[in-house]
Parts: sequence; structure tokens; C-alpha cells
Amino acid sequence: MLSRLLSDRRRLFHVVILFGFICGSLGGAWDASYHFKYLRDLYQLPHILNATGHLIVLVALCVQYRRETPQMRKTLRVMFAGFIVFALAIGFDQWWHVMFGIDLTIWSPAHLSLYTGSLIIIVGATLAMLEDGHASPRFRRAMLLAYLFLILESFWFPLIQQEQGVIVQYYLDRNIYTFIHHDLFLEFFRTPHSVYGGIPAVVYGAWAAGSLMLVLTLAKKMKLHFWSASIVAGLYLVIRIVTNAVFVLVAYPASTVPYFVLPVAFCFDAAFALAAGYGRVRAFLTAAVVIVGVNVVAFVETPFPVHPPMPVETWAYSVPAVLLGYLLAELSLVTLFKGHEKKGIVHDMVRYGMNGYAGTVRYAKQQYVWGRTKFGAWWN
Repeated sequence: MLSRLLSDRRRLFHVVILFGFICGSLGGAWDASYHFKYLRDLYQLPHILNATGHLIVLVALCVQYRRETPQMRKTLRVMFAGFIVFALAIGFDQWWHVMFGIDLTIWSPAHLSLYTGSLIIIVGATLAMLEDGHASPRFRRAMLLAYLFLILESFWFPLIQQEQGVIVQYYLDRNIYTFIHHDLFLEFFRTPHSVYGGIPAVVYGAWAAGSLMLVLTLAKKMKLHFWSASIVAGLYLVIRIVTNAVFVLVAYPASTVPYFVLPVAFCFDAAFALAAGYGRVRAFLTAAVVIVGVNVVAFVETPFPVHPPMPVETWAYSVPAVLLGYLLAELSLVTLFKGHEKKGIVHDMVRYGMNGYAGTVRYAKQQYVWGRTKFGAWWN
């Protein structure tokens, strides 16, 4: 009876906070488009929708926290930590605009602190779902896939600056100003550099590749579904298509849609399955899929822009970004997502690297022996 009661309460809790997260996500997308059309105001409707979504999550969290077991309360405190960061970021953002004026770059420190707070809240919800031993396997898989979609959305959100900027620049180059506030054009959109917020063009592809590697690796190694990477990417792509269509209908600035995330995720799923049983080869293969899949976009040219500018040299920045994404995923699995996938390159490096130089040499020798055993002379 107690197990059923806990299961029902927690199921309702996760459904409610998922609704709140989606409201906050829609408010953020609206806010990004709004700032390309109107001047900023603290009490504008996108801000209110975003705040309402977070408030729904906070109220549900406070109610659930009082009902929970001591062990689960420890996990839920991660969400409270995220709300503290988010609340401080709101004040920081307001102070930033008072001190330095209005800025339309999503990459500003004040804005990045807001996304960080939201990301911590979502990570806390993910950990709570992993900790819940009373949830049915089907419900757990569905919620974890939804939370991974939200994590991908959080990492991808700064890239909307470039994805909307390229559309804005397309119209400005053709002297079309009807969708932009006159003051915004005079102050912020007079050069392509200002439209993109002063962010180098290589950042788009590198950040996209690193984010995809991180989230898709988590989706696969948490063993949620054979096509888990495609499901997460597909959810994100659907949300972007729907919100973009709404913006077009109401004459708001639209953005390009990152169409390439779905084929990259599909190939990621396929590569992960083909290299089953060969963990290290699988890591290199999936990394290659992400790097190639993202950077091949640079060669796609159409009359109307379908993606932000991506210089050919972006691939050189994508390699370290993908490596970092993979390392973060492995460390997350080892330290946070207990028991899901503790055998991997990072786990081995940590285990052997703690023993200093001798441990590092021993690890290198073991990798050489492993390679010779699996692939023979090819490994040399």
C-alpha cells in the first residue's frame, strides 16, 4: 500500500514538473524571438511565462519534499540548489542590464547563469527519477527520455542566437525591417557582428557537437531504448518546428531549425549498436558520427538560410568539444547515475591515474594488449 502511494505521488510530481519545465522552455523560446522584435522589459509576457513554469516546478517540489523519505530528500535538494542559482541569476540579469544597458546576446554571463540554474533543476529531477525505486520501468524510461530532451534543450538554447540571427541578417541584407523595432535596428543590428552577438562563427558547430555528444551518450548508456538518441533528438526537433511555425504565424522572428540533430542521432544509435561489446571502438565511432554529422552541414548551401554560418575550420574546434562532451557524460555516469554504466575509458583513467605515473603506464599497457587482442596487427 505504501509503495503504491509513493508511486502515485511521485508519478504526479514528475508529470507536474514536466509540465512546468515545458512552460519554462516555451517562455524561453518566446523570449529569444521577442528580443529580436521588441525592446526588453522585465515584466514582458515571455518572462512571465518562463517564471510561471519555474513557479509550478517550485510549488510541486515544496509539496513533494515534505512527503518524501530522507534519502529522496537528499536528491531533491539538488533541485532547490538550482532554484537558488536561478533566483540569484534573475537579480544578476537585472543588475547587468541596469549597469551595462540592454544586450541581445544569449551568451552574456547573466543569461548563461539563468540557463545554468534551469539545467541544475532538470538534472535534479533526473536524479530523483533515477532514485525512485517504486516507479514502473515504462514510466521511468518515458520520464528520463523527457528529461534528457530538456537537458539537450538547455544546452542548445544559446545557439538560438545564431539560428535566429542568420534569418534576421537575411532580411536586413534585403532591406526588410518590418519585423524589427526601429530602435533595435539602430542600436544592435547595424552589422552582422552585432546580429550574432559578437560570437565567432565556429562556436555554433563546436557547441552543437559537444552538446549532442554529451546528451546522446547519456541517452544510450542509460539503456532507455534501442533508439533513445533518436527519440531525444526527435522530441527536440518537433518542439522547435512547432514553435517556429507559431512564430511565423504571429509575425515574430523565426529561426533556422537544427534539422541535422535527427540524422546525427539516428546514425549515433546505429553506430552504438554496431560496436556493441567494443566500448572503446564505440566511443570513437560515435564521436566520429557527431563530428562528421555536424560539420557536413557547412557544405549545405541554399538560397534561404537553413543554418547559421559554419566555417570549414569548425571541425577543428568540434573535436575537443566532442571529447569534452564524452568525458562529461562518462563522469556523470560514474559519479551521479550510479550503476548504469561504470565501465568506460574515463572510469579506467580515474582508477589507474590515481596511482600516479606507474598507474598511467600500466593503463597504457593494458590498452595496447586489449587492442592487439581485439584487432590484431591493425591496432599497431
